Amino acid sequence: MQKQAQQLDVEGVKRQVLTEIDRRSKAVKEAQDELDDEREMLEERQKKQFWQKLIPNLAGGVVALFDAVMILLLLKIFFWDGLWHGMGLDRLTDFVLTLAKSHPFGGSVLGLILMVLIAGAIVASFWAMVKAVEVLTSWNADKLMFWRRDRY
Repeated sequence: MQKQAQQLDVEGVKRQVLTEIDRRSKAVKEAQDELDDEREMLEERQKKQFWQKLIPNLAGGVVALFDAVMILLLLKIFFWDGLWHGMGLDRLTDFVLTLAKSHPFGGSVLGLILMVLIAGAIVASFWAMVKAVEVLTSWNADKLMFWRRDRY
């Protein structure tokens, strides 16, 4: 009788241990699935954050390239074709060079004024592009007057 009781008790313990192992293995598998989901979400967030940090730099690079192209076009079309030949700046430059030979101070002043105007146009275009990038990267709908609900 005792042997049978011990065998029943041993088999009952075996069943309990097996059910406990099954329950814990299921819990471990669920925890592993949750961990895998969290890892995937973390990787997605990291990719998104990488692009969010990179976009202003890319936009700045694109704007700088655009600005360089605009400056080259400005120099080619506006200054070379338009003002240089069309408005007679080639004749003015010849006059300045001739004047510089006989009046070095007057020719130098006219040449400096011309260079300051060109440099001012370049600096102003760069400043405008930098401001455009700042507006594009830090744009917030709450700043718009018509968008705010408390204004009504």
